[in-house]
Amino acid sequence: LMGVKEITENVTKSWDTKDLGRLLVEQIDKRLAHPQKSTSKNKFFVSAIGNPCDRYLWLHYNGMIPQKSIPANLQRIFGVGSSAEDRYNKYFGDMVIDREQVCRIDTPIMLSGRADFVLHHDGKLFVVELKTINQRGWENDLVNGPKVEHSTQLQCYLNMLNHDQGVILYENKNSQQIKTFVVNRNEDLWNGILSRGTSIAHMASPPRLSEVAAIHYNYCDCKLVTDEELGLG
Repeated sequence: LMGVKEITENVTKSWDTKDLGRLLVEQIDKRLAHPQKSTSKNKFFVSAIGNPCDRYLWLHYNGMIPQKSIPANLQRIFGVGSSAEDRYNKYFGDMVIDREQVCRIDTPIMLSGRADFVLHHDGKLFVVELKTINQRGWENDLVNGPKVEHSTQLQCYLNMLNHDQGVILYENKNSQQIKTFVVNRNEDLWNGILSRGTSIAHMASPPRLSEVAAIHYNYCDCKLVTDEELGLG
């Protein structure tokens, strides 16, 4: 039988050590990269309903956001978020009542999602949405409160689960510092979310790109579908 030393020498000789690191990265990327799941038709997701772009939400509701490959680097970013949930599940300890709580309504619109955590303290239940954010977002986006799409997301969960309060907890990816924002259940805001969703669901066609240019983010997936493809040219 070959000894450990002989095996090691043979393995080492069989690799070009200059290319080993590159090969490792390629194998990781190959394993991680995969096509994005198609959006369900005639249904809104809580994670998307806070997007300010009506064109995007119309495409989202009608299952017309083109399927695209999720790059490996983005998958690793998602992985950081998932690992953060695992860590905070341990940090919250016996406060945790539920994790990834399923939320769904069928009327006046079909809307579904999963709340990160339902916690309890002193006899009260509250919802926690956990978000990781980079240093630039930490410094620029949280000056006056949480990001609107995140507060909208939590507002949905509070109303769907019938809880009065929730917390958006941001962890800085660079420093692990924490910022928290309390969100109170607001029936007027909830009715506004439902009203907007209902209006978009009943649109025969979405706004043109020029009509949402000042509303959506610098990059929006609504740009993946042209006006001409939608018969709006």
